[in-house]
Amino acid sequence: MIFVRKFLLLSNLLFFLCFSNGRAQQTKPFETVVSFFEAFHQKDSSALATYFDKGAHLNFTTNDKDGNPQKRSMSIRDFISRVCNRAETPVWEERLGNLRWLYIKI
Repeated sequence: MIFVRKFLLLSNLLFFLCFSNGRAQQTKPFETVVSFFEAFHQKDSSALATYFDKGAHLNFTTNDKDGNPQKRSMSIRDFISRVCNRAETPVWEERLGNLRWLYIKI
């Protein structure tokens, strides 16, 4: 369940990175994601901050101690602080896979 929560949080984060104000609009989305994770693994708070709007929040769900789902929110400032102060283990690894475009007709 922890993996699923981390996956969903990172998936939402990646989507946000591709459509946020800041660095994401200056480069191609795939390059943005790659350079974000480089800053992420280097624990570079200054570089990470350039990927987000200052007022942005991450919204996600988790389960309380009784297993009931609940919505939670975290400021980008708090997210960056947690990333930069996390322990060296476990090692987090992202696999971006092959880049494929999906075109949807509206």
